[in-house]
Amino acid sequence: MDSGFDDVLNGLADLPGITVEMCGDWLWITGRTEKVKKELKALGCRWSEKKKAWFYTAEKRRWYKKGKTLGQIRLRYGRKVLLNNEEEK
Repeated sequence: MDSGFDDVLNGLADLPGITVEMCGDWLWITGRTEKVKKELKALGCRWSEKKKAWFYTAEKRRWYKKGKTLGQIRLRYGRKVLLNNEEEK
């Protein structure tokens, strides 16, 4: 991981109610993100309307809308949960 990912992960560490997972070269942030929307934007994360999740990538390239679900992305690139701050129900 590069320092961009490290900076984002450090910023995400204390945010409540979220789960952060690595799929390929992208971070995906799910959970109750509506309460930490401003913090996510400040860290450089972007919202994916189709996937209903926030994401971060250090790649400076154009994003193509290919219509894959987050589940399909997890299957193709694998999934590693890096942070789970979701509260027990």
